[in-house]
Amino acid sequence: MEEEEEHKKQLLVKVERSMEKVQHSAFFKKFMEQLQDLELLEILLGTCSSSTDSREHNGKTMGIDLVVFGVGSIADSEVSRCQIALAMLLKQKYESLFNKVLVYDPVLSDLEFRVLTTLGCAPICHDENGSRRVHVPTVFYMPHCEFKILLLLMWSFHA
Repeated sequence: MEEEEEHKKQLLVKVERSMEKVQHSAFFKKFMEQLQDLELLEILLGTCSSSTDSREHNGKTMGIDLVVFGVGSIADSEVSRCQIALAMLLKQKYESLFNKVLVYDPVLSDLEFRVLTTLGCAPICHDENGSRRVHVPTVFYMPHCEFKILLLLMWSFHA
């Protein structure tokens, strides 16, 4: 048990370092500049970023879910840690816009899910085979997914 907690702490440190690395990268600065230029983002921010009290409307929570599919193993891959870092940084930057970050990849271990939960993510506990039902506006971030997952998601929106 103690060894497992040590592994969790070590992985948390790695993810936090990856977040710092991404946050200070030229890519992230350019990405954030481009996001600011998007008309859609301005509309979403205007709709969802008022006070937290206004996030409730007719009994429903306003805002957007960020679903991360196919990020890979954050324990084994710096690339995967940087990709989850991007999602976490977006959640931090636009805290009033995003409800939650949900994460699933079949390669993620229990330890990785616990680390992601500690970081504020909500694990998706089973493979939905690309057929996730959404009830709020949702952004899908799928850095390693095959095209067929995208097709399944698109089909599920029309079903």
